[in-house]
Amino acid sequence: MQGRRPWIFFAALALALLVAAGLHRAYPDAPAVQAFDRGLRALLQAVGGGGSTELHKCVTTAGTEYRSDACPGGSRETALTHGTVTTLPATPVARPASAAASIPNARELLSPSSDEPTLLDKRIERATGGG
Repeated sequence: MQGRRPWIFFAALALALLVAAGLHRAYPDAPAVQAFDRGLRALLQAVGGGGSTELHKCVTTAGTEYRSDACPGGSRETALTHGTVTTLPATPVARPASAAASIPNARELLSPSSDEPTLLDKRIERATGGG
């Protein structure tokens, strides 16, 4: 009886992993499935030394995004075919305040000044015979 207990444990573990894989395919955006992914990834990195990070290529209607975590809802993950990716820390770029103040926006260009009558005012004056 003692020799069978490890087999029962491994059989139960294999069954649990099969169920988790089935849930992952059926409901990839479910919070529980994403939490399982994060936990499994952390466990694999801890056991394997954590030398490299898995990369996900997420395609949305807005474009392609490369992420170190799972793709968000509304996007689909596609396979990475070849190549290497080097990541660098982001460098903040400050926008000069003088450039933002000197360029007028469309609303300022298209709206009449407060002392100038609008087209509606001109039409009303013409229709009523005023000024």
